Amino acid sequence: MQLGKPGSDDCASASYGTTYFDGNQWYMFYLGTPHATAAPEYIPSPPYLTMMAKSNSPSGPWVKEPAVVPFRPSDISAANYRAYSNLNASPGMIVKSGVEYLMFFSWGGSSAKTKKGPFGNIGIARTK
Repeated sequence: MQLGKPGSDDCASASYGTTYFDGNQWYMFYLGTPHATAAPEYIPSPPYLTMMAKSNSPSGPWVKEPAVVPFRPSDISAANYRAYSNLNASPGMIVKSGVEYLMFFSWGGSSAKTKKGPFGNIGIARTK
């Protein structure tokens, strides 16, 4: 996957991806971030963002779909510091269950308001 244009959500890293074939089209949900360490390592730094690309073949070429935003990290309220994350929402395995598609994803962050964290967990995103 090539890096996105300067200023885009995947301008510093377009890495780890998980794929799904719906019988017609291949989908890749990959980790994008606008932050990474300097050359030569280029290690991705938070926020980790889940992004999507499509292809007719598992070997590509992959076409990024920047308008499709599966989910994003969100601010954490003082009342519920476990709700999603303010740093990471990374893609994971996808399965079909009935009419729904489920993605197991990892999330993590910390709360400056409650001084709790860092923390993380596995979540399930659902869509039809």
